[in-house]
Formats: sequence, structure tokens, C-alpha cells
Amino acid sequence: MPHRYLFVGSLPPPYHGQAIAFKEAVDVIKGDKKVVHTSFRGENLLHSLFLSLIYYFDILRIRFFYRPDVVYFLCSRSRIGLLRDVWLLLLFYFSNARVINHLHGSDFADLINGLPAIVKSIAIKLYERVNEHAVLIEPMIEQLKCINSEKKATIIHNFYGKEADDYIIAREVNYERPLTVLYLSSILPSKGIFELIEAVKQVSNSGCTIRLHVAGGFLADKSLSLEAVTQKFYEAIAGCEAFIVFEGVVTGEKKYQLLSKADVFVLPSYYKSEAVPLSIIEAMRMGCYIITTDFRYLPSLVVSGINGRLVEQESVDSLVDALRAIDSNRVELADVSSFNISHAEMNYSESLYKTNIKNFLLVSNNCDKV
Repeated sequence: MPHRYLFVGSLPPPYHGQAIAFKEAVDVIKGDKKVVHTSFRGENLLHSLFLSLIYYFDILRIRFFYRPDVVYFLCSRSRIGLLRDVWLLLLFYFSNARVINHLHGSDFADLINGLPAIVKSIAIKLYERVNEHAVLIEPMIEQLKCINSEKKATIIHNFYGKEADDYIIAREVNYERPLTVLYLSSILPSKGIFELIEAVKQVSNSGCTIRLHVAGGFLADKSLSLEAVTQKFYEAIAGCEAFIVFEGVVTGEKKYQLLSKADVFVLPSYYKSEAVPLSIIEAMRMGCYIITTDFRYLPSLVVSGINGRLVEQESVDSLVDALRAIDSNRVELADVSSFNISHAEMNYSESLYKTNIKNFLLVSNNCDKV
């Protein structure tokens, strides 16, 4: 008998790793399915409230009228989002459906452990209802210990889009042209963008020929509003037009063109949810040397001396040292480029992800019902 699927998550736009991966999971199942969006960002507060109410109503309606036997959702890592998960898990607590969670962030345990005692107990009880969990990389299994579910975990790596293959170029050792550096991520303080800009300024002022391309959209965080982030960014790059280029939001062909021309991809992140950034995987496939921070699960992706270099968090000096070192030894760029291209193909291809997520969802159907 064909299975009925319920997918709960956010689809692009906006384009970020979690939304792109969720879309592929939805598309890989060709049978009977319903998709409920979890993005409640409206034009204003009233619109956002309306979107959230639609979510709670849709889950209720689907639970009792559509009656799915497989539920696949992306768990939240915020207290407001927790309410969404609680509603979903509560409605399916006594059902026969297979409930599957896919964790994409590195702060789930922080959320659960930071809850008041009674709320934490309720949340743990509800999350224990989940039959299976998927995580992006083996060390992330530790995130599930807080809900006593580490033995239910399956590893499904993130992936680069197959269109990247059309833009791969061979890297040549060339000391005559500028060292081309690319930042491709959201522009917010905890992603390390302002430390990177300052580091590039210092490297340029020291006599190294360097060019930084910054691609991404502005986001607010706890420290700065959207307006403040935008203003700070333009102030930071003012007068640096000769060696810092702001590309804005890029997708598709423009994104891969930037990656193919970059020698070094830099993501000096200390963002609280950072796990396995899709941008790093894409940069690997395109043959970039990777510089990122020794933070969360990033060291599971990048090993200094193998496919890039790890730097200290919130450290301009560490970034300066890394950029100067690779500028003076461009032979390493070509060696790392070859390694990253083949390593990404073996571990992070789109076809491998589709096979793994499809097998995961289908095998789940064959497990005993609870």
C-alpha cells in the first residue's frame, strides 16, 4: 500500500542549506505527500501571526483527515520554534506514523538544556516519540543525548548542487595575479565578516596583492539590527573599492563563477547554529582552499594542512596570518584544490544525498510501527 508523507520544514527562498536540503528531500519522494511550511516571516507582525496560525491549523487538519503514516520534519532550535515542534509531536504522539527528524543545526542541545525543568521534561518526553533522527555529520550525534535519542541517529551528509560540476577549472600556481578571496554567506557579525574585512585591509596594507569578494544578504542578530548591520558593513568597506567588491546576493551561475575564480574561501564563523555549512561544501567542490574557524563542527569539515586551515574565533590576527601564509605559498593552493574537488565528489555529491535520503525515508517505512 502506498505511504502518505507529511513534510514539515521551510522551502527556498530564502536559499540556505537547510531549505535546499529540505526541498531535495521533498522532491525525492514521488508518492502521496503534503508539505507544510514553517517559515512565519510575514510583511509585519500581524502577517507573521497569521502564517503561524495557518501552520497550527494545517497540522491539525492533516493529522486527522489526511492521516499520514510517515512524518518528516526539521526540528527547531529556538524557544518559539519549539512550540511548533511540540504541537506536531503532541498530535502524532499516539499515532502509528513513523516520525523522522532531520537536525541541521548545532544548538539543539543548548535549547533543550536551557529550558525550565518542567518544560524540559515535557520536551524530552515528546522528542522521545521520534522514531529516527538524521544528522549531518557524526559528531552531531551528541546533540541527541539531551533527548535520550543518540542511538536513533543516521548520518546523511549535506551536498553541493550538481550544476557545480560545470564550472570546475584547474588551478595553476600564479604569483603575479591578486590572491582572490571569497566570502559567501549571510552578512551578520557572528559569521565573522567584519573580522575578515579588517584582516584583508591589513594584508593589503602590508603590501600583499589581495582581492576580497563578499556575497550574501544582510541579517540581524542579537547584537545588531538589520539597519545597523547594513550601515556597519558599508562603513567597513568604504574606501576599499580597489580590493573589496560587494556582490550582493548571488545564486546559480553567478555563484559558481565566483567560486571558480576564488583561490580561498573564508568563513570565519562563530554563529551559534553553525554546523555543516553548504557554502563550504560547494567551495570544496569548486577547488577552493578553505579557511574557517575552530568552532562547533567546522573542524570535522576542514583539517589544517589537508584541505585548508582553521583559525581562531573572532581573531583578526589569526586571519591575517592565514592569508599571508597562503599568499606566500601558492603551490599549496593547487595541491589543496585537487584534494578538495575529489573529496567533495566522493562524500558530498547531490546524487549521493538523494540516494541516502530516499533510502532513509523508504527504509523507515519498513520498520515496526510503534
